[in-house]
Amino acid sequence: MMRGAMSSPDTPVSAAERPLRLLLAAVVLVPALVFAGAALVSYQQHFAEAWARLSRGVDILYEQSAKVFETLDLVAGRVDDILADLPNEEIWAREGEFHNRTKAIAASLEQVQFVLVVNEQGHPLVFSALFPTDRSTDYSGRDYFEALKDSTASSEQTFVSAVLQGRLRANNTTFLIAKRRGGQFQETSEAVAQPESFRGLIAISTKPTYFIEQFRQIAGHDLDTVTLLRADGAVLARYPGAVDVAARLSSTSTFMISIAQNPQQGAYETVSGVDNIRRLYVYRRLPHHPVYVTAGIDRATVLAEWRGSLARYLLFGLPATGALVLLALTALRRTRGEAVAVRQLAERTRELDRVWRTSRDLFAVGSLDGVLRSANPAWSKTLGFPLDEIAGQTFDTFVHLDEIPTVKRAIEHLASGKVVRDLDVRLRAKSGSEYWFSWTWVPEGDTFYASGRDITDRRQLSDQLRQAQKMEAVGQLTGGIAHDFNNMLGVVIGSLDLLGRRLGTTDARARRYIDAATEGARRAAVLTQRLLAFSRQQPLRPEPIDANKLVAGMADLLQRSLGAGIRLETVLAGGLWRTHADPNGLENVILNLAVNARDAMPEGGRLTIETGNAHLDDRYAAAHFGVSPGQYVLIAVTDSGPGMSAEVVAKAFDPFFTTKEVGKSLNAK
Repeated sequence: MMRGAMSSPDTPVSAAERPLRLLLAAVVLVPALVFAGAALVSYQQHFAEAWARLSRGVDILYEQSAKVFETLDLVAGRVDDILADLPNEEIWAREGEFHNRTKAIAASLEQVQFVLVVNEQGHPLVFSALFPTDRSTDYSGRDYFEALKDSTASSEQTFVSAVLQGRLRANNTTFLIAKRRGGQFQETSEAVAQPESFRGLIAISTKPTYFIEQFRQIAGHDLDTVTLLRADGAVLARYPGAVDVAARLSSTSTFMISIAQNPQQGAYETVSGVDNIRRLYVYRRLPHHPVYVTAGIDRATVLAEWRGSLARYLLFGLPATGALVLLALTALRRTRGEAVAVRQLAERTRELDRVWRTSRDLFAVGSLDGVLRSANPAWSKTLGFPLDEIAGQTFDTFVHLDEIPTVKRAIEHLASGKVVRDLDVRLRAKSGSEYWFSWTWVPEGDTFYASGRDITDRRQLSDQLRQAQKMEAVGQLTGGIAHDFNNMLGVVIGSLDLLGRRLGTTDARARRYIDAATEGARRAAVLTQRLLAFSRQQPLRPEPIDANKLVAGMADLLQRSLGAGIRLETVLAGGLWRTHADPNGLENVILNLAVNARDAMPEGGRLTIETGNAHLDDRYAAAHFGVSPGQYVLIAVTDSGPGMSAEVVAKAFDPFFTTKEVGKSLNAK
């Protein structure tokens, strides 16, 4: 019966059965083809997304690493500026000073271990990690020394060393960024550029562990491995993994072959020589250095993600395939519209981001309780605080103490939903400097948006104008009083003189009284002359003088005035220019400063008077009212007393201001 129920091959197919067979075939083949095509597309998309994710990660790593190397270059340039063109003997003579300065620079940057300055023979001049240096140490055999000593090398050339084992501390690894000490190329008579002779180098030691920690934070779950390495294959830092001083890629490795073909950036797929895992890799070369940053993603991870997507697709089953096609068409149209909107939003976001990153104004976003959530880079450039130290802090953390009540009132005003405008407050920089900013705060929900503009220069100009007006008013008042007082003193002195002549020598006691009164009146006359000079109504008598001779000639007088407990030192500059000044007035200024210094050091101390040539540029003159740019002779008076507080310094040049008590004074340090 079964055989009878089956159709023989020769049985013609009915018209109704043929569409069913075709539909059956279509039901089997179409979902299979759709699934195969979807699998292929999904495969390509997963790998394309993996490459894109890898490229984005490398871009971030490139920016971060480039900033670190740029900072190291700036440190080397800063050290070069500090040393200037000083000869080796003077650098050694001032080694303590340069050690402290380079040590402070290294301590201020987490990525810097130490700063080393080596002379042209390979011996250390300054070492921020050790004082005094062992001058017998010889670095001339190091690869960075030999590379930079090459006569064709430019002072702008830098050399990146391989990872080195530290000598001062065990289990400490580092690599160096070395730069030739300053020197410029000079033109010969044949118009061929010739470099100056090799004057040594500056080496900045950086920590591989610093880069590893940065790589760890950036990699997250998106990147499998991150490596920093030189163009010759020497590995400088790798995450994950420990620092190996001998790690180096073979010259036949895929990376070395790739950078030979595409030196700046590229991508490749290969099996890692470290753990034999096949990965996708993207690399980029850092600017101005033969150093590359490369990141990899495990190929097996990408395949696992692709298989997971296929498994999720199969869950819908073959009956949902047709519906998915319709949904895909609808989603495609919607995706195209969303892509346009996303591109427009991305462009606007990039524009706002450029403004956020490049503006010199301070921008911040915070909560209505005054806590800052984010700040733009101008905060770091102006105040010196890293952005990660700013986020999470209250706004008044960076405000001068005197401005905190004003800021708190503004925050209360902001919390009530009102806009705060023209809020002028002083901010404190990390260095201790103060800057005036005019703020606008706009609340929105539980968030406020703030923008601040630097008005420090405007405030300084306003303060300088008020000071000038005050000095002018005081000068006019002082001149008027001095004139009247001088006239009265003339009558007193004349009367005393006539009285003395009339009495003659008959009454010795009366003569003593008259002489004492005359001496007091003459001293008062000298005082009035000083007051008239202050008010510019008594002209000074400037003349060409040699400040070195003037200071040297006052040495005996100053020492007698200072007493035995204070040591007087004079540092007179060679080749000092002659200057135009009133010698009596200048001597009086120096003597008054010395007496103030003596009163500030009752237990004894040291007073130093130093001379030198100085040039005040336009920038300095603009910041100091009444000062013209040009060449000046500097006379510096320094003592070892307690100095002046900030409040006293602010009033030090006010007319008739003094902190003196009976039998006590402070110095003008």
